[in-house]
Amino acid sequence: MVYVDTSVLMPLFLHEPHSGAAAEGYAREKRELVAAARRVPEFASALGIKQRTGAIDAQQAQVAWQRFERMAAADLRLLAVAPANFLRTAKLVLHAARALCAGDALTDADKRGKTTIQWSFGGRDPLRPFAVLESRRSAN
Repeated sequence: MVYVDTSVLMPLFLHEPHSGAAAEGYAREKRELVAAARRVPEFASALGIKQRTGAIDAQQAQVAWQRFERMAAADLRLLAVAPANFLRTAKLVLHAARALCAGDALTDADKRGKTTIQWSFGGRDPLRPFAVLESRRSAN
């Protein structure tokens, strides 16, 4: 399975610097695409922010939302966030040395114990600005 991050969803549906790479990756990916259900309001929030800042207009946001809904219905399995993951997340972000924000920690908690491939743009390494596909087995 391939765990899709919002940083990939945005350029799939809006014209952004990584749109070409996102479209290419989406077209060639044959494994199951999954994302936490919380990606839905996160995507909507990102569209709202882009509208408020003038990066896109209402029509562009509406078209992106409709395209996202079609993709989510056809090609993206949304995973529910288990209540226990919120407590696990809180414990992860309490450790300052880890430098995790709640969203990153919740993503890690969502994938706990599953073999996944993380698909995101940017990440924490500024030297790797394009799609990062990395296999990993999350810790139990």
